[in-house]
Amino acid sequence: MRSLLRTSLLACLLAAGTMASAQQRPGMVSFQRVAMPDQVPAHLSTVMVQDAQGLLWIGTQDGLVRYDGYGYKVFRPRPGDPGALGGSYIRALHAARDGRLWVGTISGGLSVFDPRTERFTQYRHDPLRKDSLANDRVEGIAELAGGVLWLATDNGLSILDPASGRFTHYRHVEGDSGSLANNQVRSVLLDREGRLWVASDAGLQRWLGDGRFSAPLGPANAIRLFQDSRGRIWIGSSRQGAAVY
Repeated sequence: MRSLLRTSLLACLLAAGTMASAQQRPGMVSFQRVAMPDQVPAHLSTVMVQDAQGLLWIGTQDGLVRYDGYGYKVFRPRPGDPGALGGSYIRALHAARDGRLWVGTISGGLSVFDPRTERFTQYRHDPLRKDSLANDRVEGIAELAGGVLWLATDNGLSILDPASGRFTHYRHVEGDSGSLANNQVRSVLLDREGRLWVASDAGLQRWLGDGRFSAPLGPANAIRLFQDSRGRIWIGSSRQGAAVY
């Protein structure tokens, strides 16, 4: 049963990328099961992304999995190795424009994978440095112009300048209605119009620029964001179901 669940889950997720070839006739979609070795922890999948080379990356509760259509490679943390993955429980993935893969974890901070070296660079929260990652729980990643990354963390938004490796932050300010509504940020989305959306325990907010955010919209405890083909923003909530804006 466990093997069946693994293969069924991956087949369903792969179908989005292979629909054209899988269609037998208009309006019909078929699925192909993909065999998976027992040592590949994809039955614990949390997030998936496909990079520009067509490689499928699967974030799991026990490491990062790369699938090239033929086989799998699993990346896990290695104690004492700064070039390894920073944490094993993965919550966010982003395939960047420069070919690198950014990985957010639940307690191991942020890591970035360089495909040329097959090594990671780790970013962690350092309480002695204001320009370090705000919190080692990273739930969402969005890439803006120039490769600047906006990161949803458990202590507000962190903005990373990859050139310098330094972070700036936006957090909730008591009594300021234009600040971030809640510091437990769960997702960020850059929509097709270039607007940045932020989901937190307080709901959905839009970045207005100059350090300001809109009033919260939608359900509280928002955890995931998605923009559909019609431009609508879908909001997944941990307690109140889903909503569309």
